Amino acid sequence: MLRVPDSFGLDDDQHERYCESIAHVVADFTAAVRDADPATPVSTCPGWTLADLVEHHGTTHRWAEHVVRTRATEPVLAREVPLDLPDDPSAYPQWLARGAESCLRTLRTVDPDLPMWSYGADQRVAFYPRRLLFEAVIHCADAQLALGQEPRVEPGTAADGIAEFLENLPRRTRTTERQAPLAGGSVRLLARDTGAAWTITFGAAGFSWTATAEAADVTVTADVADLLLLLYGRRRPEADRFTVRGGTAVLDAWLSTTAT
Repeated sequence: MLRVPDSFGLDDDQHERYCESIAHVVADFTAAVRDADPATPVSTCPGWTLADLVEHHGTTHRWAEHVVRTRATEPVLAREVPLDLPDDPSAYPQWLARGAESCLRTLRTVDPDLPMWSYGADQRVAFYPRRLLFEAVIHCADAQLALGQEPRVEPGTAADGIAEFLENLPRRTRTTERQAPLAGGSVRLLARDTGAAWTITFGAAGFSWTATAEAADVTVTADVADLLLLLYGRRRPEADRFTVRGGTAVLDAWLSTTAT
């Protein structure tokens, strides 16, 4: 389980708290996959095995470490970064752990307010630990679901993950291309365990969102961790853990553009 307090993201040392949380969730991830068959299918990432999932996540850490260490001012492709990937997929979990440790060492030596290129809304070093945390949260959930385990994410972390997802969504070209042909609509997310809410309005001109419970075409109520996994396509709204009221076609249209 990701061990982050509900006050996560609200204190002065936010950068270090993100780094600590990455270390925790990577430890959970490696523990889940260390003794598992690398050929195990990952249902939430169609066509992938656990080996593919671990390779992808390990690549992300090495890529981010390179980008931050070199203070990139323009996009860097993953294939431009040395990976040193082992030949044996059973060695991937330890390779992932080493890459995460190296990335965290680099992040902890850099001022989070330094400006630099990122593919998200925040054009500072601070973008990277926050993004890496939620990459880890979602991919740890992928691994756990593949192995028949139940993902657990603390409410404060999940709420920050939803905000981070929505903040960065306009920068995802594939998502904006999918949204362009949609008719207008709105989705309200209500967290039954915390009372938090988000309202998303979308259409051909793009989308906007607020961290409030506004009137909407469809309302989805669930625990905040399940709402986070829903946005990433790791949960389906018809599952018993969700209550959906309103236009399900509007919800399906929105989710079809956001799943990663």
